[in-house]
Amino acid sequence: MPTTVLKTTDTTSTVRRTTALARTGLLCLSLGLGALALSACGSHSASSTPTTAPTSAASRASTVSAPAIVATTATSPSPSAVAQQRRAAAEAAWKEGSVASSAELNRYLQEAVVDLSAARALGVDNTGAYATAIGMLRQLEAVPETDATAAQRATVRSDTLALDTFFGTPGLYGFPAS
Repeated sequence: MPTTVLKTTDTTSTVRRTTALARTGLLCLSLGLGALALSACGSHSASSTPTTAPTSAASRASTVSAPAIVATTATSPSPSAVAQQRRAAAEAAWKEGSVASSAELNRYLQEAVVDLSAARALGVDNTGAYATAIGMLRQLEAVPETDATAAQRATVRSDTLALDTFFGTPGLYGFPAS
């Protein structure tokens, strides 16, 4: 009977260690430390747990070794690369907004504004075009879903055409280029 208790304790401690390593790996991934996450999760294997149940706490301590976490140096992406990623995220939001309901559209427009603003802050080449696109996205957000005036509808059309050109998605929102 004591062997069963020790085996259960070993299994429980293995599960706890595995769960702690998984959390460490997820934290490292969320912080952009992929190499550290892999070393944290990859260093724990089934071979580090005993195959037979130990008979005492002393023998259990000697047969189960703590997993090693090796820190590696990760290089950060350049600001230019991050700016390109944020622009791509803005384009993805623009595309997703084209198939969203009118009630959800502003959420995608706001995401695009945030991503383009971040890209612009990181020093993209053509900051003027980014500023114009951000302004147009904000104008589109301000147009009411219903009862838009003729001037507002004209602004929606011209801004949408310009944003389609900026993102390279001609006709995405149903306005053919004239």
